[in-house]
Amino acid sequence: MNNELIVQMLKAVSKGDIEGVKSSLAAGAVPDKILINIGEMQNATLLHLAVAGDHAAIIEMLLAAGANINQPDSNGMTPLHVAANFGHNNILKSLAKAGANLEASEKQEGLKPLHFAAMMGHELIVASLLEANAEKNSLSSAGMTPLHYAAAGGYSHVVKRLLESKADANLRFNGQTALEIAVEMGHQSTADVLRA
Repeated sequence: MNNELIVQMLKAVSKGDIEGVKSSLAAGAVPDKILINIGEMQNATLLHLAVAGDHAAIIEMLLAAGANINQPDSNGMTPLHVAANFGHNNILKSLAKAGANLEASEKQEGLKPLHFAAMMGHELIVASLLEANAEKNSLSSAGMTPLHYAAAGGYSHVVKRLLESKADANLRFNGQTALEIAVEMGHQSTADVLRA
């Protein structure tokens, strides 16, 4: 692959240019051989870029061309992490359906996609991950569950969704339950949901 083709493919993916991606692939562009460094994303793939841009058709094309659905970037973030973080629910559902690893952990804090979704307050993403059978009580490196993150953020709707899926409200982080974390952070309505 020459530099011109790499640049052409990068531009096409970042702009969501379907025809540009088609012609780049036809000219021999190999998705996983093109790595990018943008902000937090270091050594990310074109699939990461397409997910961040919410380009569903391009994601399908890249996967069909052999892109690795579980390829982590330097931080251990997979495309599914990116979808969970950005709140791209339809993309996340299609990645999960296509076999993305629901339990992949990024390197910094051992966060899984469900941790990111709970931490960001993305209720639909949380629901989709739970529906796909993500582990509701998974622990980050620090020992926090998705419920702890949702409680700390004051995301009552996410807390409710996790509790409905039978997430364990009695698990402790630094000796505190999710309820105690919500109270300490001053999230009264979230604490009320946990009490109920």
